[in-house]
Amino acid sequence: MLKEDLVEMDAAQQVKFMRRWFLDNFEDPANSMPYISSEGGYIWLDGGPYDAHEELHAKFGDCVAEGVIESLANELSDEVLDWAAQVDWADESSDRYSDYDGITQHFDEYDRAMATNREMLNLEVPEANRHAFYGMLFVNLITIIETYLSDAFISSVVNDERFMRRFIATTPEFKKRKITLSEVYDSVDKMSETALKYLEDFVWHRLAAVRNMYSETLDVTFPDQLGPIHRAIRVRHALVHRNGKFKGQSVKITKKEVNELADDVDGVIGAVADQVMLLDNENIFPYDNAPSDQKRTGQDRNNRRQGLCRSSLESLRLPESI
Repeated sequence: MLKEDLVEMDAAQQVKFMRRWFLDNFEDPANSMPYISSEGGYIWLDGGPYDAHEELHAKFGDCVAEGVIESLANELSDEVLDWAAQVDWADESSDRYSDYDGITQHFDEYDRAMATNREMLNLEVPEANRHAFYGMLFVNLITIIETYLSDAFISSVVNDERFMRRFIATTPEFKKRKITLSEVYDSVDKMSETALKYLEDFVWHRLAAVRNMYSETLDVTFPDQLGPIHRAIRVRHALVHRNGKFKGQSVKITKKEVNELADDVDGVIGAVADQVMLLDNENIFPYDNAPSDQKRTGQDRNNRRQGLCRSSLESLRLPESI
């Protein structure tokens, strides 16, 4: 449908169309998101939560009257306050982690996300809004590290039987499961599917557990100094779930703290990524025999990061100021 057609509709038709579009793209998180009370509620696997007001205005704000959008957004928000993106898990498979490009793609996505975060950190922000703005960037850095660690691990495990076997053998959740003899064949047939579901539901900012998984499954080690990241995860929880309250005090994030956390995140992911890139499976060159263009170094990452930083504002069309 063209925007011109939507403009010509009366308000009732516009509402019907927008509601159908919204429910085609968003759903109640109770339908698909894992809920862990100890982590503060839903674990947003899809980048959520999503707000009906924001999503409807972003999609239809230039062709539907504000009052019509607000009326529908209020109705939807009364039904569900925080929405999740529609995800058809049945149609998803390990194919998205299926080749060498998948391994490199995850680090490239990490690089782009970090470049954007650093670029936004340099935007001019009114003083009254700075703590809130820097808090969002702080939280975003934890999301970035979770995303890389999950995607890189899953890509490695689902495409190499050695790693899958090692993961199943060393994961406490699978160690304690008991199956009857009649269930053996069915369990084996579904093993990869069960493992993938477990990994996609896993809480990836539990760094101690993640560190053990990388070590025991992939022989990939994390840097020793993870203290700043652990503290940042606790602060992130306060920012997201307690309106910035941490140990009884309000957390005020500064530009310096965001910059320092970005450096800490880069240090951890850089060390992990260098090892993940060199995992000797059938799709990845062993380091000693790799052509020079397959070897990834810290300087390579820095050079690419600088290029991404120069282009991120233009490519994403970010405002020059907020």
